[in-house]
Amino acid sequence: MGPRDPLFAEAMERCTSLYFPEGHIPMLPTSLSQYVCSLVKDKPRPAMSFLINLDRQGNIINSSIARSVIQVKRRLSYMEVDEILTKDRNSEPELLLLNRLSQQLQQKRVDNGALLLSLPDVNIDVRDPDNIKVRLMPVDTPARTLVSELMILANSVAAAYLAGQEAPGLFRSQPPPRKRIISGIHNSMQDIARQRRFLSRGELTIHPKTHSGLGLNCYTTVTSPIRRFLDLIIQHQLAHIISGKGILFSGDECKTFTGLIGQKLSRANGVRQQRHRYWILRYLEPMQGKTLPALVVGQGPRRVNLLLTDCLFDVDLPVNPSFPVEPGDTVRIRLARVNPLDNVLRVEW
Repeated sequence: MGPRDPLFAEAMERCTSLYFPEGHIPMLPTSLSQYVCSLVKDKPRPAMSFLINLDRQGNIINSSIARSVIQVKRRLSYMEVDEILTKDRNSEPELLLLNRLSQQLQQKRVDNGALLLSLPDVNIDVRDPDNIKVRLMPVDTPARTLVSELMILANSVAAAYLAGQEAPGLFRSQPPPRKRIISGIHNSMQDIARQRRFLSRGELTIHPKTHSGLGLNCYTTVTSPIRRFLDLIIQHQLAHIISGKGILFSGDECKTFTGLIGQKLSRANGVRQQRHRYWILRYLEPMQGKTLPALVVGQGPRRVNLLLTDCLFDVDLPVNPSFPVEPGDTVRIRLARVNPLDNVLRVEW
């Protein structure tokens, strides 16, 4: 898929795959995203391999990036890997080694100031429209941490390579938080929810800058070119350079990409948030008039910010002088009115 191909233009128009409780809209056609370009067991697939040598402390000794062909021999689910890493620890030595490595990589980032905001994913099951279900899925299991840390490692190596080549790219960065609340790896839901309120806005630039939230000197994303246009651009830029063809996208072209991606992602995220809110309101609608537990995450002079703990949904209420609360308190609040079609949620003390 070259930059002048119609598929590339369509990927640029969509910019990202969209995932909703009721389904998803892929950035690329399903025939590509789920078959031709996907890692299917026992099928050879063109790939970009990141070959990284690390010492025992997780420091990079050397690295290289190469175009390759790989063939998946075995597919494992997150649940299967978690089972191996927690209960059957002698059966898969390679997975155990990768697990230890991922823990070292994570600790190294935390030591460098990374913020681990590991609130659970909110999984909304809408298969029965009359009985919407919500499950909170942990994102910090051993298997998920293993995958995320290796992806972060590959992405950071890609960014460092482009920076070392003085090549323009699309670099993600983030200034330090306006206020730091959490530290280390294990933090309470209360502190993580409070920390989110003080995060600085992320940036997308054509030259590398520090990503405080990840604890890295430079960062980009290249590991999901099937579902993110940014990753597709970076993969093309890397492939051109490592093939000895020089820079594919100029600084001016990359600057144009940053504006386009920012605009498209803002619109896509708005749609995603609206659909999420609609289905959460559908979930809450049968509970109208009842009370639900909520966590106090912040308080200003006039409003109290709360998090509904069974669906991780943000709400706020006026300060009640007769019912003083502090951040960290768990209270019960009443769902006074819920109307998904009118986008209305009103809560009371």
